[in-house]
Amino acid sequence: MESLPLIRASQIRPFVVALEQLGLPVERHLRRARLPLAWQERPDALVAEQQIWWLAEEVTRAEGVGDFGVRAGVGGGVCDIGPFGLRLTQSVTLRDAFETLAIEVGGHSSHARFGLTKREGGAWFWRAGVEGIEVGRDPVEQYTLLLMIQIVQLAAGPGWQPQYLRLKTTRAPWLGGMDPLHDTRAELGTAATAVAVPAWLLSQPLAREGARTPGSAPSPPVPAGDFTGSLRQVLESLLGQEPLRIGLAAELARTSVRTLERRLSEAGASWRRLVDQIHCDAAVDRLRDPARGISEIAYELGYSDSANFTRAFRRWTGVAPSAFR
Repeated sequence: MESLPLIRASQIRPFVVALEQLGLPVERHLRRARLPLAWQERPDALVAEQQIWWLAEEVTRAEGVGDFGVRAGVGGGVCDIGPFGLRLTQSVTLRDAFETLAIEVGGHSSHARFGLTKREGGAWFWRAGVEGIEVGRDPVEQYTLLLMIQIVQLAAGPGWQPQYLRLKTTRAPWLGGMDPLHDTRAELGTAATAVAVPAWLLSQPLAREGARTPGSAPSPPVPAGDFTGSLRQVLESLLGQEPLRIGLAAELARTSVRTLERRLSEAGASWRRLVDQIHCDAAVDRLRDPARGISEIAYELGYSDSANFTRAFRRWTGVAPSAFR
């Protein structure tokens, strides 16, 4: 059964930076997009990619910021999307960076696809969109385009601009106002977003000045390859922020409640069992920290009082939280 498209919470950062620079309310827009407010504390957590698209669409329409994706792209950089971006900067040549991107992008964005296709005098560096997600298409394409150009600029230098572009959008009034694209020719309505890269650049070494080295942080969770597992990972990122209700899950899965229940049943699961597993695992993890009180844990997991949490924990494990600790 097909999994939900997932992406690391670190990808929220460029859009938050753009919101801050525009003086717009960050928390309000994150809540409307169902994104975790504490994303900085868990940048490797997995969220539904659609949630970030919701954020981009919401700001574009509600706030009238037609170039919001451009602003997010300019305000962020390759290193700002987390350890995956840092690994790209450690590539030897630009071609090496493209190969690393194509192979490892699935660990950052489970359904994203990047590649390189030969063209006369060089290659097209392309990114295919995520199937089934239409909302936020324009701002996300703006951001993606800026990120792709920044990857090429790791070898070509910050002043480089492509001669040719291919864009999935059928109209791009924002294009002429982008500094790196004032002399670029663009073909609209194509199957993928693509940047023309000259052949000589592919063998160019990447600039190492100012590049950071990835640290030795614990391995992040691997994006689940099944529907139930991917839904669980998205819900875990919202734990403690809002109650885990089936209506929220259906919204995140882009389906109806009835279809969600059917898909869970086909996978041998149920909504009640899924929520119990999420709460139980989170409770066990928190109980390992002696500095956390049981009432505090109950509140973090959305329980109105510690007595309700204790009853639920006893049902999951057969013992009270204090006895388990």
